[in-house]
Amino acid sequence: METRLAVVEVKLAAVETRLEAIDTRMRAVEASLATLTERVAHLPSKGFIVTSTMTTLAVVAAFGLFADRLRALLGL
Repeated sequence: METRLAVVEVKLAAVETRLEAIDTRMRAVEASLATLTERVAHLPSKGFIVTSTMTTLAVVAAFGLFADRLRALLGL
């Protein structure tokens, strides 16, 4: 009986060691996830990107459409 109890205690100690290792790794994952969440929070939104792109395209199109008038205005 004592031999079986000793085997169970050894296996229990091994399980506890594994659980501690898993706990340590999970804490590292939590920290990494928090860092990732913070970084993503600072990215520009889709609305900002679309607005910026459309504004840039409108300005480029305006320069193309009014190129002759701009040349005449600048005396080129």
